[in-house]
Amino acid sequence: MIRRLRPYPTDAELAELYAAPNQSALWWEHDVRVDLTIALGRRMFPTRDVVVDLSTGDARIPRGLDPAFEPILGDLAPGYPLVGPLEELVELLPHNYADIFVLSETLEHLAEPLGALHAIRRHARGLLLSTPADETAGNPEHVWAWSTDDIAELLETAGWTPTALVVVDLPGSYASKCQIWTADAK
Repeated sequence: MIRRLRPYPTDAELAELYAAPNQSALWWEHDVRVDLTIALGRRMFPTRDVVVDLSTGDARIPRGLDPAFEPILGDLAPGYPLVGPLEELVELLPHNYADIFVLSETLEHLAEPLGALHAIRRHARGLLLSTPADETAGNPEHVWAWSTDDIAELLETAGWTPTALVVVDLPGSYASKCQIWTADAK
């Protein structure tokens, strides 16, 4: 069951929360998730000439997918060529533009997750997604919580065909359970 954890932050709260891009190596469990996300993306998407990540943080995932190509990077926090809300930035992309759209640890932060997945679908052929699974305590930045079944349903509803799922369970850690998905546009 999809659960709303808290109201969506105000513009002032967003500016405070995302004053700088997030760093993936601050916690060991994020390092594990990032490494697994890159490995799954490389395996499931043999064509990755155009990689887009509009909530990129430190850009480890899009840069790690294929070092031969420079990804299109953006974030809500300043520091990249594209700055602003993902929902607005994705509309700047040409239709069916990206081979892979990276959406790592982002969906749970958005005001309208299903709407974002629909929008991304119009601009990408493949999706590499990670998000917490069965979150209980809740990160103070997370607006939403869900199960793997919930994410499967969101993907299908938004026009994606799930192709792989890896669940990472690190008991006792801050980010104890994560789901990493790949999906193809229908």
